[in-house]
Amino acid sequence: MFAEQHPEFSNLNPKAVVMDLALTYHPSICECVARALRIADRFHAHDYVIKSVQAIRKSIRSPLSPQAKP
Repeated sequence: MFAEQHPEFSNLNPKAVVMDLALTYHPSICECVARALRIADRFHAHDYVIKSVQAIRKSIRSPLSPQAKP
């Protein structure tokens, strides 16, 4: 386990952790600093918002006539 290999993390007592949203990081964060609030870094939060807006835009645009699409 990560905490066993890095005991210095158990001495930390952060209130929040800014992190990448990749699922591979979550187990280590939960193990080492379970009480800390997890905050998505702005790059990944922005990326998720843009992807969601693009998906909505495409779903609304697809049934439109070719003249209405532009």
